[in-house]
Amino acid sequence: MRVVFLYMCKGNAGYRSNPPWNPSVVSKNSLVSKEWFLSEGIPNMLQRLLKQKVIDDVLVIVESARSPGRIDCPPFHGFVVPEISQADQFIKKGDILFVRGGFRSWHDWLVEKQSKGHWTMLYAANTGRQRWKWWDVILDDLRSNEYEMDIRGRFWVPWKKPTNPNVFYPTFEPIKYDLCIGASYIHDKKGQWRTVKALIEYKNLYGKDLNCVMPGARRHGTETNLMYNTIKKLNLKVYEPGMLDRNKLRSVYNQSKLFVHLGTSGQNDRGPLEAMACGTPIVIGSPKYHAPLLYENDVVSSVPLDITDFKDLAVGFHIIFPQCTDDRRKDVRKYYKKNSGMSNVILPQMKRLISVFKNNPTPNKEALIKEFIHA
Repeated sequence: MRVVFLYMCKGNAGYRSNPPWNPSVVSKNSLVSKEWFLSEGIPNMLQRLLKQKVIDDVLVIVESARSPGRIDCPPFHGFVVPEISQADQFIKKGDILFVRGGFRSWHDWLVEKQSKGHWTMLYAANTGRQRWKWWDVILDDLRSNEYEMDIRGRFWVPWKKPTNPNVFYPTFEPIKYDLCIGASYIHDKKGQWRTVKALIEYKNLYGKDLNCVMPGARRHGTETNLMYNTIKKLNLKVYEPGMLDRNKLRSVYNQSKLFVHLGTSGQNDRGPLEAMACGTPIVIGSPKYHAPLLYENDVVSSVPLDITDFKDLAVGFHIIFPQCTDDRRKDVRKYYKKNSGMSNVILPQMKRLISVFKNNPTPNKEALIKEFIHA
């Protein structure tokens, strides 16, 4: 059985515009560089399913007019196509379509493929495409433990978004930073500016500048622009290393006493998951945007009552810091592995799903209900 992994859409040429391209030329598109793609959580999950012979093959499809061509990323192969209908020639009967994102330009193409008997499985990745009415399976990483078949026939799976265990793990490095402030793009919705305001209150309350690291590429916004000026004006100890590759990011997590994410958007931002995989305790500001495992256990994570009360945030940091011991870091790692481990949680669930697909070459909702709800 083959999985077709529809990974990304960026800079496409327009649906059915059919521009010329050469599928034999190796694509240089950065989305499928080995360093980036193979360090991602979902590709690592698929790689393990391949190795265990749960699936026979994975074909990766990216829609982009930027360096279209053949994807050369062993054990994966596939194509960067200028527009999605140009993937038609590579789709075979019985392929399972595993969709990350569900980009608008894919809609009609996916509906057509589903009408021809292909299973369609979605991880929405903050695109909101779970609202499309015709999916067979939706992997929902904001859901607790209930499987559900909704009235439209979409089967909702309480999924654990994978991190790559070959990349994110404890390294037991000496602590260098009090706080790691996010780990992604720096802009208003990610909420780094809230933590910086709490740093000012911390200095006022305790007479100390916290030593912080704020990884990520600079973006802009009303509060974020003010934050940059404040850091410079007050000479706050906030080191900005820029956008880091994942190996360097692992080191930053391990060197940080506490990871803080006070964003108010997104879908299960990867930073808190990666930090926990490394054993770093976390603080998250808006639980509804995160997986339940990130806020259901107050031993490994903390949720402020009010992320606009910066003085209370500062007091909270001060209370938590003495608790960030080596034993606590071991507890965080143990908890994460137990509840979101690749080998013991994620792969077994995916194997069950794939067994249903294998036994039912065309979509069969009753088989899903029998396996997961009435088992």
